[in-house]
Amino acid sequence: MEIMKFTNRKATNPGRVKLTDENGIVKTYTMVLDDGATEQGTPLTAETFNRFAADVMDGIANCIVGPKGDRGEKGDSGERGAMGQDGAPGASVLTLSSSVDASTTRIPISFIAIPYYRSGIVYTNDLLLDKNGNVFRVDMGNDISGESYVSVHYYNNIRGLRGLQGEKGDKGDSGANGNSFRVTGTVVSVEALPSADETELGTAYFVGEQAPRAIYALVQSNGAAVWQNQGVLSGPKGDKGEKGDKGDRGDRGPKGDKGESGSGFYISTEAFSAGVGRYDVSSVSYTKDELAPGDLILSVANRNAVRVRSVTSDGFTFIGEFAFAF
Repeated sequence: MEIMKFTNRKATNPGRVKLTDENGIVKTYTMVLDDGATEQGTPLTAETFNRFAADVMDGIANCIVGPKGDRGEKGDSGERGAMGQDGAPGASVLTLSSSVDASTTRIPISFIAIPYYRSGIVYTNDLLLDKNGNVFRVDMGNDISGESYVSVHYYNNIRGLRGLQGEKGDKGDSGANGNSFRVTGTVVSVEALPSADETELGTAYFVGEQAPRAIYALVQSNGAAVWQNQGVLSGPKGDKGEKGDKGDRGDRGPKGDKGESGSGFYISTEAFSAGVGRYDVSSVSYTKDELAPGDLILSVANRNAVRVRSVTSDGFTFIGEFAFAF
C-alpha cells in the first residue's frame, strides 16, 4: 500500500493577499493572525500530516490481527435434513467370455457376464475385462441405448508395461566349501555299495550297469554317514564331428544262398494272339510240367511274346506282352 506524502506550500510573499472592491480596484494586504491565542496548538504543516500518516500505518500493522482465541464449545446438532435423491449406479468390473481387440468400439451384450441382479443391464462407465487382460470402459451402456451391444473405448491392460531392467547387483559372498568326494570304483546297483560304517567319508562310486551312471558319495547327514546320489557326471553334448575318411575295403563275404528259380523262356512256332488266350499243351514243343505261371513264350510265327498266367492239365492260359522284330 502506497502512503501519500505531504509537502509545505512555498510562497514568495507569505501572508500577502489581494482584495478587489466592488469598483474593481485591487489592493494588496499582508495578513497577520491576531486572535489573542493562549495556546498555539498543533501546526497544520506537511511534517504534521506525514507523521500522522506514519502513525496510522503502524497502528494498522500492529493492531488489526490479535492473538487466536480459545475454541468455543460445540454447538447443538441441527435437525436432520431430508433424504437426497438416489445416486447414479456405480461402475462395476464385468468379465468378457472371449478376447477382444484393443481397437474394438462395440461389444455385444452376449459377450458380457452380467450378474443376475443387473437384469441384463450394463451401465455407462462399467469396466469390461477380457481374457488377455484388456480393459474397456463403457461409453454408452444398454441402460441408455437399449441396444444389444454397448459402445466402449480401450482403457488399459492390467498386465501393465514391462519395467526397466534393474541395475546389476553386487557380487555375493563366497559360499562355504562343499563336501568333496573321490570316485574309487563302479558297482552295478545301490545295494552293491560297501557298508557306510566301514567306508571313509568322501568316497564315491559310479552306480549302474551302463553309461550314463549316477555317482553316489558317502556324506554326513543328520549325524550319520549315508550314501547320497550326486547325479550323473556328464558334460554337455559336444558338437558333431567332421565326417571321417572312407575306410578300407572289407573282406569278401560268404557265398549267398541259392536264389529262387526265375521265370522260364521258351520259343514256339505257334502263332499267339496279342491279347488273352488259351492253348493246348500239344500245340507247343514242351510238356505242361515244364511250364509255370510267369514263363515267357516267344512266337516265331507272328513275333508276339506272351506271358503264362496259369497251367492246367490240358493246356495253359496266357496274356500278350509285346511284339518283337528279328
